[in-house]
Amino acid sequence: MVITSSADGGATLIDATGSQPAEIFIEDTTIRGTSRGFRAVGITNKKVTFLGNVVVENASTSSSADASFIRNSDLYFVGNLTTCSYFSGQGSNVHFCGGSVVGVNVDKVFSGFSSSNIKLENDNHDYKLYTDEACTTELTAENATSAKAIYSKVDKGYIQEGTYWGLTKGGTLEIFGTMDEIHGSSSNTSASSVPWHNYRNDIKKVYAYPGTKACKRLNSLFYNCTNLVEADLSNLDTSET
Repeated sequence: MVITSSADGGATLIDATGSQPAEIFIEDTTIRGTSRGFRAVGITNKKVTFLGNVVVENASTSSSADASFIRNSDLYFVGNLTTCSYFSGQGSNVHFCGGSVVGVNVDKVFSGFSSSNIKLENDNHDYKLYTDEACTTELTAENATSAKAIYSKVDKGYIQEGTYWGLTKGGTLEIFGTMDEIHGSSSNTSASSVPWHNYRNDIKKVYAYPGTKACKRLNSLFYNCTNLVEADLSNLDTSET
């Protein structure tokens, strides 16, 4: 999906400040402004999850967008966001669930957030955050609010081109993207071929994010997950299974 401003600046292209649902998903979207500044996103009192590949861009590649303002909200990055608009936040928190944020023509991606509002190592996930794509410079309290990019590196999971699975410390298996990329070839039907097989005893819940597409065969996907008590697969697209 592509969202483009109709005016030469001044438009808020995704306005989540009113009576919209408390939880919003922005998936595989390009938010495109005109040659002058525009506000990409305005969010107040919401939970917003970025999924897949989201791009905030200006028609003029040499200029950035106006700040995207965030008020009293929680942002969750499951996918990858490339943005020419920095996020200005007040009373808000940023959570990384396998995602990344890369700034283009901006001095930093987060402004107005205290370091305690950016989850340096997410409370729920076994991974760390870095300021470079090679994941050599770890994000710290000192550089969190000046970083031009933030990347995740997963210990129990997988991230690649907007596809993600990860196991939280509380035992929830989270899945997003195309499961053929996660699970491998559709001919892999044995329990040992499932990527979270080695963590099966730690899985208590399963959650598929909106936009998750099932692979052609789902044999043994949660086989022998003896502690699994809850699975929310209502967002799973099984049209080609």
